[in-house]
Amino acid sequence: MIVGLDTEWKKLDGGAFTTALLQLCVGIRVLVFQVLYADGGDLPAVLKRFLTEEDHIFTGAHIENDVKWLQDYFGITISNPIDLQLVVPKAAPRYEYLSGPHPLFGVRRSSLKKIARAVKYAATNAYLSYEIAKQLEIKDGYRS
Repeated sequence: MIVGLDTEWKKLDGGAFTTALLQLCVGIRVLVFQVLYADGGDLPAVLKRFLTEEDHIFTGAHIENDVKWLQDYFGITISNPIDLQLVVPKAAPRYEYLSGPHPLFGVRRSSLKKIARAVKYAATNAYLSYEIAKQLEIKDGYRS
């Protein structure tokens, strides 16, 4: 199963970061999980099991940071990550420019309108990670 994956992180006082959102997408179904508000700041066991399924292929842009932080903060090992920043330019050279650095964006969520935009942004990120991988037919054997 192809799963679009992305995370958003929040900078804490003192400069450390914590997980704010975990975004997952399969087909047209998107989960935007607010880790900041989870019980104890941890992920539910069912979500951890889903993330560690060996037959799932997790795709995202610059996914290596998400995979590392999920391992470091939650003890979750993603066994099949695919970095779209590497795969897409190899599969279609006209997209070579996508292999460059990925900017980090900070979003302040001080109003309901901003929250709605942030959730839409998060859902779109996860959906695009899923759909791009599906279009490249990663599931059918294309690997970086």
